[in-house]
Amino acid sequence: MTYNIEVKNTGDWLWECDVTVFDAENEIIKGKTRVACETEQEAYDYAEKTFLPDLRRNYPRQLSDLVFPWEVPVEEPEPEVIE
Repeated sequence: MTYNIEVKNTGDWLWECDVTVFDAENEIIKGKTRVACETEQEAYDYAEKTFLPDLRRNYPRQLSDLVFPWEVPVEEPEPEVIE
């Protein structure tokens, strides 16, 4: 599953975030939220790190396969053994 986030400024300090989640070919769910913050990046981060996980919690059947980049374990390389 993938997701797309579009952020638009709707006024002073107010941003509207449109979030869409896709499977391989189809749109699964759409959501919209408004965020009061200073920058577009802050609004994007809120949509990605707070709003999307809440959507997944509220729609577990539809979004159970949605995995965020920070949830994927990072494999550390094995240390080199010097003999």
